[in-house]
Amino acid sequence: MNGRAGRCYLLLAFLALTPFLQPLFRGEVFRFRDHSDYFVPLRYYTSVELRAGHLPLWNPYSGSGERWMANPQTGLFYPPSWIFLIIPFATAYILYLALHLFLLGAGAFRVFRWHSDPGTALLGATLVMSCGPILSLLDVQNVFGSVAWFPLVIDSAMRLKEGRKASWSMSVACLSLIFLAGEPFLAAVAWLSFLILTFREVFSRALAALTTALLLISVQLLPFLEMIKESERLSRVYRASAFRESISPGELLAAAVNPGSRSNYLELLTPSQHFIPSIYLGSLAILLACLGTVATLRRKAAGGGWLSLCVISTLLAAAGKVETIGTFTHLIGMDLNRYPAKLLPIAAFAFVAMAVIGARAAASLTFVERSLALVSGSIIVVAALGRFRSEDPWTSSFRLTEALVLCVVTLAIVLLRVDWLTSVAFKSAAVVTTLLLGLFAAHGMLESVPFSPSTGFEAVISSQRKVARLLPAGPGIIDRRAWMSGYTNLFQRVFDAGTAAPVVPSRYLELHDLALRHPRLDILDWLSVGYVFAQRDLSAAGYTRLTGQPGVSLYLNRGSLPMLQFSTNLVKVPSDEEAYSRLISGSFDVRKSILVSGDAAMTVPPDGPFHAHGVITRLDGTTAGMKVETDTSCLVILNQLFAEGWRAEVDGQEQKAVIVNGLFRGIVVAPGSHRVLWKYRPVTLFAGAALSLSGVIMWILLTGKWSMISSHALQEVAPESQHQIA
Repeated sequence: MNGRAGRCYLLLAFLALTPFLQPLFRGEVFRFRDHSDYFVPLRYYTSVELRAGHLPLWNPYSGSGERWMANPQTGLFYPPSWIFLIIPFATAYILYLALHLFLLGAGAFRVFRWHSDPGTALLGATLVMSCGPILSLLDVQNVFGSVAWFPLVIDSAMRLKEGRKASWSMSVACLSLIFLAGEPFLAAVAWLSFLILTFREVFSRALAALTTALLLISVQLLPFLEMIKESERLSRVYRASAFRESISPGELLAAAVNPGSRSNYLELLTPSQHFIPSIYLGSLAILLACLGTVATLRRKAAGGGWLSLCVISTLLAAAGKVETIGTFTHLIGMDLNRYPAKLLPIAAFAFVAMAVIGARAAASLTFVERSLALVSGSIIVVAALGRFRSEDPWTSSFRLTEALVLCVVTLAIVLLRVDWLTSVAFKSAAVVTTLLLGLFAAHGMLESVPFSPSTGFEAVISSQRKVARLLPAGPGIIDRRAWMSGYTNLFQRVFDAGTAAPVVPSRYLELHDLALRHPRLDILDWLSVGYVFAQRDLSAAGYTRLTGQPGVSLYLNRGSLPMLQFSTNLVKVPSDEEAYSRLISGSFDVRKSILVSGDAAMTVPPDGPFHAHGVITRLDGTTAGMKVETDTSCLVILNQLFAEGWRAEVDGQEQKAVIVNGLFRGIVVAPGSHRVLWKYRPVTLFAGAALSLSGVIMWILLTGKWSMISSHALQEVAPESQHQIA
């Protein structure tokens, strides 16, 4: 790396810190959307558990228990997330985001250097770092993290083709980390792109790199696949609604419109999707990309791959709005993925790559070709301003002024003095302007507040019952704190019948929705739901109002069953599926009878009077412990989901578990006092750990083998580079 490139990386580091300076110095965290009720509590809970020496394989507090480590979003095996273990939480939260914004910019700079000089590559990296589709992901950290590694995956593929030093090891690292960052779908997109780029020249080495990466991530991958297998992702109902967060093609014009304020995000994107609240790229990027497109089509620049990636990513992001595309994506199984709009950042990256090519290739275009490109870009900008009009006069004036200034300056440069595009003055001004416009466009998403691990309901909610929310009939409440939504229950270890997890067991999700949408109060009682948030009055149902905020009240359900129950009134059914079907059918009183399958529970005597009591002594990420006492054989029920990997012991002796009503955990105990222990030891974790260890060995061996191959031998495989590389 030469000195000029080094200075560019330092500048990128400064630019990456710029959006985070205020919360960093104040010790605050972001509050926009999923920051406050999803990723802040998720990171906090995980870090607290690890600091206490607990391995959070399981989360007992959400969704009646859920796999925690198996969810890649928790980042247990992702090295950058370990920052939460060594520095204060609020600082770690902001630095984590800043680090990934820098990784994104550095990766984009490295990729753009294959097509341009350092100054133009720096401008392109700034465009990527400050564009709306990227900054919109700050509160969706798993997607943001994986997107940050995407340019580095592309760069590693290019370097592998050229036989660059340590390129194979770098490829393995990037291919692994893009998955561990938390978004498997984007990791799969990156893996496919990596293989396509290396298919002709060094496919065997590329395939070995991907295989090694898959082995390395097995400790996360296998538990994740097990979680997917039993989730709603494979159901027809889910796949039919998976594309609801697709972007309408017409709304892509918003890329030319600066939102200007937080309230204007919904103005730009309603009603299509809200996953990417700002897709702002700016007039400069659009005009330069039009130049790059014309240069590519006229075969004066090698931008065909970027143009294809941009078009394909954009079309897939609109899968739910274009019937033909939706049918195709269904055939290839892409509807297992939520939120197709998450592909917009990839499209934006490819779009900026076209802009970099345009800035570099403008001088090679004729006057007519440049005019055609710039007229096309100007039409896009004008059409965008016409479609997305703001009722706020100041916002309208700002958007119009921004578009006019950038268009006039770019037109003057390209039509009169093309060589100015390569001047230091233009690039410096463009970098500063791009950053300022991008930050202004995203300022509504960068609001920060002091960090406080509190639900706000500690005084009225006990830890012995679960919380649920009756879904509103109309538009949801904007203030998520009023509902104790997302994972905010984890701040105070409050049990929640619902979960914000991206993957939920299909049976439990169906039961939970059935209980709340109709509602089925008997199921709420059986689920141990003692607290209900609702917009309607529940007094007639016997619920007691405890507190409330405008538009929502919190009610106490005194009739809910405890989380630890005892029963001798058992009804044998052929299978767990049959038990669950009868549970949701309402054909029996779930508060009085228990449906079981198998022979383990048949040692319980017929129903009759008996006395039993117990207490939950431990409930954490690996173990559930109870002390129970009963005067007859009975079934001890813990209202937590059963999953593969749970094993039951009574007084130190392993016993066969009983699945209660097709969902929860049960164990038969004899008369007397007993210690019941549930241990979570998923086979996929240990199998994945063994495969990951073999991946480490394979990585070391192949790195040593290929590092001994001379650079000359590698160049015989790969064609001679025609690009400038830092």
